[in-house]
Amino acid sequence: MKRKYEFDEEIAECPLCNEFLCPPIHQCKNGHVACAGCCEKLKSKECPTCRAKPFAHSRNLGLEKMIESLQSACVHAPYGCTEVVKLKKEKHVEDACDYRQFKCPVPACSYTGPKREVPEHFRTLHNASVYRDPSGIRTRKFHIQYWKLNDRPHIVFVLDTELFVAHIHEVNNKCDLRFIMFACSSFGNDSLKYNIQITVKSKEGVSSTSKLDNALAFNNQTTGNIWEKDNLIILPNVDPTSELTLTLTLL
Repeated sequence: MKRKYEFDEEIAECPLCNEFLCPPIHQCKNGHVACAGCCEKLKSKECPTCRAKPFAHSRNLGLEKMIESLQSACVHAPYGCTEVVKLKKEKHVEDACDYRQFKCPVPACSYTGPKREVPEHFRTLHNASVYRDPSGIRTRKFHIQYWKLNDRPHIVFVLDTELFVAHIHEVNNKCDLRFIMFACSSFGNDSLKYNIQITVKSKEGVSSTSKLDNALAFNNQTTGNIWEKDNLIILPNVDPTSELTLTLTLL
Protein backbone atom coordinates (compact mmCIF):
# COMPACT_ATOMS: atom_id res chain seq x y z
CA MET A 1 0.00 0.00 0.00
CA LYS A 2 1.30 3.43 -0.94
CA ARG A 3 2.01 5.80 1.91
CA LYS A 4 0.46 9.24 1.99
CA TYR A 5 2.60 12.27 2.73
CA GLU A 6 1.75 15.71 3.98
CA PHE A 7 3.00 18.68 2.00
CA ASP A 8 4.11 22.01 3.46
CA GLU A 9 2.28 24.61 1.36
CA GLU A 10 5.04 27.15 1.91
CA ILE A 11 7.35 25.03 -0.26
CA ALA A 12 5.06 25.69 -3.21
CA GLU A 13 5.07 29.47 -2.71
CA CYS A 14 7.38 31.85 -4.50
CA PRO A 15 9.64 33.39 -1.83
CA LEU A 16 9.55 36.74 -3.63
CA CYS A 17 5.84 37.35 -4.30
CA ASN A 18 4.30 34.58 -2.12
CA GLU A 19 2.16 33.38 -5.04
CA PHE A 20 1.79 29.68 -5.83
CA LEU A 21 4.71 28.37 -7.89
CA CYS A 22 3.68 27.41 -11.41
CA PRO A 23 6.01 25.91 -14.02
CA PRO A 24 8.37 26.94 -15.46
CA ILE A 25 10.23 27.25 -12.13
CA HIS A 26 13.73 28.69 -12.37
CA GLN A 27 16.50 28.69 -9.82
CA CYS A 28 19.90 30.24 -9.23
CA LYS A 29 23.03 28.05 -9.16
CA ASN A 30 22.57 27.59 -5.41
CA GLY A 31 19.00 26.29 -5.76
CA HIS A 32 16.93 29.33 -4.72
CA VAL A 33 13.71 29.29 -6.73
CA ALA A 34 11.11 31.79 -7.91
CA CYS A 35 7.97 31.78 -10.06
CA ALA A 36 8.04 32.52 -13.78
CA GLY A 37 6.72 36.04 -13.25
CA CYS A 38 9.44 37.01 -10.80
CA CYS A 39 12.11 35.41 -12.98
CA GLU A 40 10.92 37.47 -15.92
CA LYS A 41 11.31 40.64 -13.85
CA LEU A 42 14.76 39.65 -12.60
CA LYS A 43 16.04 38.15 -15.88
CA SER A 44 19.83 38.55 -15.80
CA LYS A 45 19.91 40.15 -12.34
CA GLU A 46 21.39 38.53 -9.26
CA CYS A 47 19.57 36.20 -6.85
CA PRO A 48 17.85 38.24 -4.11
CA THR A 49 18.86 35.60 -1.54
CA CYS A 50 22.50 34.72 -2.22
CA ARG A 51 23.48 37.28 -4.89
CA ALA A 52 24.41 34.56 -7.39
CA LYS A 53 24.16 35.84 -10.96
CA PRO A 54 22.23 35.33 -13.16
CA PHE A 55 19.25 34.36 -11.06
CA ALA A 56 17.41 32.35 -13.71
CA HIS A 57 20.35 29.98 -14.05
CA SER A 58 18.39 26.76 -14.72
CA ARG A 59 15.03 25.02 -14.40
CA ASN A 60 14.10 23.04 -11.29
CA LEU A 61 12.43 20.15 -13.11
CA GLY A 62 12.02 18.01 -9.98
CA LEU A 63 10.01 20.69 -8.17
CA GLU A 64 7.99 21.37 -11.33
CA LYS A 65 7.01 17.71 -11.59
CA MET A 66 6.08 17.53 -7.92
CA ILE A 67 3.92 20.66 -8.07
CA GLU A 68 2.20 19.51 -11.27
CA SER A 69 1.17 16.31 -9.47
CA LEU A 70 -0.52 18.18 -6.62
CA GLN A 71 -4.29 17.80 -6.35
CA SER A 72 -6.89 19.57 -4.28
CA ALA A 73 -10.64 19.86 -4.02
CA CYS A 74 -12.29 22.49 -6.19
CA VAL A 75 -12.71 25.80 -4.34
CA HIS A 76 -16.46 25.35 -4.84
CA ALA A 77 -16.50 22.01 -3.00
CA PRO A 78 -18.45 23.53 -0.06
CA TYR A 79 -21.33 24.10 -2.51
CA GLY A 80 -21.38 20.58 -3.90
CA CYS A 81 -18.58 20.22 -6.49
CA THR A 82 -16.81 16.87 -6.18
CA GLU A 83 -14.06 17.48 -8.75
CA VAL A 84 -10.45 16.96 -7.72
CA VAL A 85 -8.42 19.70 -9.33
CA LYS A 86 -4.83 19.41 -10.51
CA LEU A 87 -2.60 22.43 -10.80
CA LYS A 88 -2.98 22.66 -14.58
CA LYS A 89 -6.79 22.28 -14.39
CA GLU A 90 -7.22 21.22 -18.01
CA LYS A 91 -10.45 19.33 -17.37
CA HIS A 92 -12.00 21.48 -14.66
CA VAL A 93 -11.69 25.25 -14.64
CA GLU A 94 -12.89 26.62 -11.32
CA ASP A 95 -14.12 29.90 -12.84
CA ALA A 96 -16.45 27.88 -15.10
CA CYS A 97 -17.55 25.41 -12.40
CA ASP A 98 -21.30 24.79 -12.28
CA TYR A 99 -21.18 25.25 -8.51
CA ARG A 100 -19.55 28.68 -8.59
CA GLN A 101 -21.72 31.07 -6.60
CA PHE A 102 -23.23 34.14 -8.25
CA LYS A 103 -25.44 36.89 -6.90
CA CYS A 104 -28.41 38.03 -8.94
CA PRO A 105 -27.73 41.44 -10.57
CA VAL A 106 -31.39 42.44 -10.59
CA PRO A 107 -31.91 45.34 -8.16
CA ALA A 108 -33.62 44.40 -4.88
CA CYS A 109 -33.08 40.67 -5.50
CA SER A 110 -31.00 39.02 -2.76
CA TYR A 111 -30.58 35.64 -4.49
CA THR A 112 -27.16 33.97 -4.48
CA GLY A 113 -26.74 30.51 -5.93
CA PRO A 114 -24.68 28.15 -8.11
CA LYS A 115 -24.06 28.98 -11.74
CA ARG A 116 -26.15 26.07 -13.01
CA GLU A 117 -29.27 27.38 -11.21
CA VAL A 118 -28.97 31.02 -12.32
CA PRO A 119 -30.88 30.62 -15.65
CA GLU A 120 -33.82 28.91 -13.90
CA HIS A 121 -33.80 31.62 -11.22
CA PHE A 122 -34.14 34.30 -13.91
CA ARG A 123 -36.86 32.36 -15.69
CA THR A 124 -39.04 31.72 -12.64
CA LEU A 125 -38.36 34.80 -10.50
CA HIS A 126 -37.76 37.48 -13.13
CA ASN A 127 -39.85 36.18 -16.04
CA ALA A 128 -36.80 35.97 -18.28
CA SER A 129 -36.40 34.25 -21.62
CA VAL A 130 -33.61 31.65 -21.45
CA TYR A 131 -31.75 30.55 -24.58
CA ARG A 132 -29.13 27.82 -24.76
CA ASP A 133 -26.53 27.08 -27.43
CA PRO A 134 -28.76 26.13 -30.40
CA SER A 135 -26.05 24.31 -32.33
CA GLY A 136 -24.45 22.15 -29.67
CA ILE A 137 -21.06 22.77 -31.28
CA ARG A 138 -20.02 25.85 -29.32
CA THR A 139 -20.38 28.39 -32.10
CA ARG A 140 -20.83 31.16 -29.50
CA LYS A 141 -23.59 32.65 -31.68
CA PHE A 142 -27.34 33.02 -31.23
CA HIS A 143 -29.96 33.97 -33.78
CA ILE A 144 -33.44 34.61 -32.35
CA GLN A 145 -36.16 35.43 -34.86
CA TYR A 146 -39.65 36.82 -34.27
CA TRP A 147 -39.17 37.45 -30.59
CA LYS A 148 -41.64 39.81 -28.87
CA LEU A 149 -40.82 42.00 -25.90
CA ASN A 150 -44.05 41.48 -24.00
CA ASP A 151 -43.27 41.74 -20.28
CA ARG A 152 -39.89 39.97 -20.23
CA PRO A 153 -37.19 42.37 -18.98
CA HIS A 154 -34.26 39.95 -19.29
CA ILE A 155 -32.82 37.46 -21.77
CA VAL A 156 -30.35 34.90 -20.39
CA PHE A 157 -27.96 33.18 -22.78
CA VAL A 158 -26.21 29.95 -21.81
CA LEU A 159 -23.33 29.41 -24.20
CA ASP A 160 -20.34 27.11 -23.69
CA THR A 161 -19.01 28.08 -20.24
CA GLU A 162 -20.54 31.56 -20.22
CA LEU A 163 -23.67 33.03 -18.69
CA PHE A 164 -24.68 36.21 -20.46
CA VAL A 165 -27.71 38.39 -19.80
CA ALA A 166 -29.34 41.22 -21.75
CA HIS A 167 -31.24 43.62 -19.50
CA ILE A 168 -34.14 45.32 -21.26
CA HIS A 169 -35.10 48.74 -19.99
CA GLU A 170 -38.00 50.82 -21.28
CA VAL A 171 -37.70 54.58 -21.23
CA ASN A 172 -40.53 57.06 -21.82
CA ASN A 173 -39.35 60.63 -22.23
CA LYS A 174 -41.25 63.91 -22.19
CA CYS A 175 -41.95 63.69 -25.91
CA ASP A 176 -43.82 60.42 -25.42
CA LEU A 177 -41.25 58.60 -27.54
CA ARG A 178 -40.70 55.02 -26.40
CA PHE A 179 -37.16 53.66 -26.21
CA ILE A 180 -35.97 50.14 -25.46
CA MET A 181 -32.39 49.86 -24.17
CA PHE A 182 -30.34 46.67 -24.08
CA ALA A 183 -27.50 46.51 -21.56
CA CYS A 184 -25.49 43.29 -21.78
CA SER A 185 -23.52 41.80 -18.91
CA SER A 186 -21.55 38.71 -18.02
CA PHE A 187 -21.43 36.69 -14.82
CA GLY A 188 -17.92 37.08 -13.43
CA ASN A 189 -16.10 37.60 -16.75
CA ASP A 190 -14.28 40.94 -16.99
CA SER A 191 -13.12 40.49 -20.57
CA LEU A 192 -16.13 39.08 -22.44
CA LYS A 193 -16.83 40.94 -25.69
CA TYR A 194 -19.71 40.56 -28.11
CA ASN A 195 -21.41 41.76 -31.28
CA ILE A 196 -25.14 42.30 -31.25
CA GLN A 197 -27.60 43.22 -34.00
CA ILE A 198 -31.33 43.76 -33.49
CA THR A 199 -33.89 44.28 -36.23
CA VAL A 200 -37.31 45.60 -35.22
CA LYS A 201 -40.33 45.05 -37.43
CA SER A 202 -43.48 46.96 -36.56
CA LYS A 203 -47.01 45.64 -37.09
CA GLU A 204 -47.17 47.95 -40.13
CA GLY A 205 -44.21 46.05 -41.65
CA VAL A 206 -41.62 48.80 -41.15
CA SER A 207 -38.16 47.49 -40.18
CA SER A 208 -35.13 49.17 -38.58
CA THR A 209 -31.81 47.68 -37.50
CA SER A 210 -29.43 48.67 -34.70
CA LYS A 211 -26.11 47.05 -33.93
CA LEU A 212 -23.15 47.23 -31.59
CA ASP A 213 -19.77 45.68 -32.43
CA ASN A 214 -16.83 44.67 -30.25
CA ALA A 215 -18.64 45.77 -27.09
CA LEU A 216 -17.34 44.87 -23.64
CA ALA A 217 -19.92 43.19 -21.43
CA PHE A 218 -19.55 44.53 -17.92
CA ASN A 219 -19.18 42.12 -15.03
CA ASN A 220 -22.52 42.26 -13.21
CA GLN A 221 -20.90 40.75 -10.09
CA THR A 222 -18.68 43.78 -9.49
CA THR A 223 -20.83 46.72 -10.58
CA GLY A 224 -24.11 47.96 -9.21
CA ASN A 225 -25.19 49.90 -12.30
CA ILE A 226 -26.56 47.80 -15.16
CA TRP A 227 -27.03 50.77 -17.48
CA GLU A 228 -23.46 51.43 -18.52
CA LYS A 229 -23.21 53.91 -21.39
CA ASP A 230 -20.54 51.87 -23.19
CA ASN A 231 -22.68 48.81 -23.82
CA LEU A 232 -26.16 50.12 -24.53
CA ILE A 233 -28.08 49.55 -27.75
CA ILE A 234 -31.10 51.83 -28.07
CA LEU A 235 -34.21 50.98 -30.09
CA PRO A 236 -36.53 53.99 -30.55
CA ASN A 237 -40.29 53.80 -30.97
CA VAL A 238 -40.68 50.08 -30.29
CA ASP A 239 -44.25 48.87 -29.90
CA PRO A 240 -45.00 45.94 -27.55
CA THR A 241 -46.32 44.04 -30.57
CA SER A 242 -43.16 44.61 -32.60
CA GLU A 243 -41.24 41.54 -33.76
CA LEU A 244 -37.53 41.45 -33.05
CA THR A 245 -34.75 39.47 -34.70
CA LEU A 246 -31.65 39.31 -32.55
CA THR A 247 -28.19 38.03 -33.49
CA LEU A 248 -25.69 37.78 -30.65
CA THR A 249 -22.09 36.63 -31.10
CA LEU A 250 -19.65 36.21 -28.23
CA LEU A 251 -16.12 37.07 -29.37
